Amino acid sequence: MSINLEIITPFGIKWKGEAEYINFRSTEGDIGFLPERAPAIMELQIAVAAVKTKEKTEKFLVHGGFIFNTREKTSIVSPAVEEASSINIARSQARIKKIEDTLTLEKDIREAERLKNKLERHLMRVKVGEENEKEG
Repeated sequence: MSINLEIITPFGIKWKGEAEYINFRSTEGDIGFLPERAPAIMELQIAVAAVKTKEKTEKFLVHGGFIFNTREKTSIVSPAVEEASSINIARSQARIKKIEDTLTLEKDIREAERLKNKLERHLMRVKVGEENEKEG
């Protein structure tokens, strides 16, 4: 028995296949799904989603969104998803420095919040990228 999983972004299906286990972070905390789990809809945080298949475990940086689970199918729908192996750590570190410099000068509250959200995404990219390098 396995989970029929799709990871979907506005640009198409990022990953599709059979998973033995899915681990992700919702707004309620870290959660894992096994096959035939009860139906659920949960909001996702910016965090790693790990998909364990029979062959390996694949990790994705999920930039928020939702997970929809039925007994037949599970879908992760997110505005952006990155494979951990494709994250450019140096580029994210450079962007972190630029955002931090801009943030200290920003007076507009909305723009400051937008910059804080970007900063959070890049910090998570660095974390996920470094963890992936250690494992790889």
